[in-house]
Amino acid sequence: MASISTIYSNPKSSKIIFILSLFSAAYWIISRSFNVYASPFGGAVFELLWLPMLLLLLVLPILSFIFLLKEKEPLQSYYLYSLLLSGITIFMFIYARK
Repeated sequence: MASISTIYSNPKSSKIIFILSLFSAAYWIISRSFNVYASPFGGAVFELLWLPMLLLLLVLPILSFIFLLKEKEPLQSYYLYSLLLSGITIFMFIYARK
């Protein structure tokens, strides 16, 4: 049981989730800001990555929220910032127009 409690205090997992949130947010901001189909390479990369990025956009806030509840000091955690970034990205994804 001791090994399960150490998972939540692992700073590497919080940084990984935060970095994945940054990549996901950057992907969706770039896709909304620029014409990704202007070049064949850009369109191919966009088409290959849209499903994994969509899954990250849906899964990362849930993971961040669960791990945030397990943290002892939530204001000093990357999980809080990951949750906020994912929330802003979801809001932009739904309400932002091209």
